[in-house]
Amino acid sequence: MTDELLLEVRNLTQYFERPVSWLERVFGGKQQKSRVVHAVNGVSFAVRRGEVFGLVGESGCGKSTTARTVVGLLPPKGGEILFASKDITGLSGAKLTPLRRKIQMVFQNPYASLDPRQRIEDILTEPILFHESVSRADARERAMALLDKIGLHRDQARRYPHQFSGGQRQRIAIARALATGPELVVADEPVSALDVSVQAQILNLMMDLKDEFDLSYLFIAHDLSVVRHVADRLAVMYLGFVVESGSSEEVFERPLHPYTVALLDAAPSLAKKSKSVPLTGDAPSPVNLPPGCPFASRCPKSRPECETERPTLREVSESSGRLLACHQQ
Repeated sequence: MTDELLLEVRNLTQYFERPVSWLERVFGGKQQKSRVVHAVNGVSFAVRRGEVFGLVGESGCGKSTTARTVVGLLPPKGGEILFASKDITGLSGAKLTPLRRKIQMVFQNPYASLDPRQRIEDILTEPILFHESVSRADARERAMALLDKIGLHRDQARRYPHQFSGGQRQRIAIARALATGPELVVADEPVSALDVSVQAQILNLMMDLKDEFDLSYLFIAHDLSVVRHVADRLAVMYLGFVVESGSSEEVFERPLHPYTVALLDAAPSLAKKSKSVPLTGDAPSPVNLPPGCPFASRCPKSRPECETERPTLREVSESSGRLLACHQQ
């Protein structure tokens, strides 16, 4: 890992318009035709070349939306995305095609991310043929080499996805992501749909491939034990905001934000370094964001200013680059 920044995300914003149902109009007095769901709210982070950067948080906090926006599946509503110092924020269509080679994605569900009508051989050769001027024979040989790397036999290349287990399908999805020779792989909950016994195998495979292919990972997960195992640095998200960021070791050993403490306390497999911080209530609606700290309504340490003043993400340790958005520190 180097200090060179491969991916920079600056004040990224993403929102969606949701139609107002007729029940809301009749019984709720809603006059507008749509409501805005604020999914990602000014998120900033950077991924260094050769590192694994984790995005963690509970379901619905905006992790996957951030990932899909970074890879260009969703156009950002605000902010900047830089890849290898080049601004890629406004790229679309044909201008985005060359970037697809450099940034690939591994999705959560291996049962839905592979085309059931294609043989494995075609799934792996298709991206090579699309992005490079090579013969089908050369593309096939590269596909066979990828099967060797992920631990599958070459004679399985003529099979269809439904003939493989979940772990094997995810191996194939990883191979497909590597087919174009990417520099960054965005892994969106890549092991959450797998059995625990298979998760470790896939994680170890991803780490081996990272070293062999000189990859960087943006690794998204809600399972903190997984993130602790693979991430060099991480950012903690809540309701579309980054509330804490730093090295994996520092965040796990000395969590600063009450939400991070609560996440660690809710993971029984982790050795806890802090006192229990019980969480009550539900997260605020992303349609009506609170004016203050998004975590204030559930935070046991909340003070009056937390309800009215939204904390900014600021540096609390210059030497380590530790960032925190909290009035308590």
